[in-house]
Amino acid sequence: MINFDWLPEKTRLLLEKLSRCSFIADFYLAGGTAVALFLNHRRSDDLDFFSEKEFSQTLLVKKLKEIGKFEGLKNAENTI
Repeated sequence: MINFDWLPEKTRLLLEKLSRCSFIADFYLAGGTAVALFLNHRRSDDLDFFSEKEFSQTLLVKKLKEIGKFEGLKNAENTI
């Protein structure tokens, strides 16, 4: 069972906001946070999303900025 208590409050609130956005339907949560939610073994505060579909980086960044503060750490092809 997924336990969202393992997420810091800001991360949990952001995940809730993202889950209400239609554009996120093409992405899935992966990485350490996804594992932590599944195994309930540790806290994790970053959200790693992946998509099998191609996406516009410019459009995605615009949509993320509409949700709140956005800081991209890496900008490469198919990566934000």
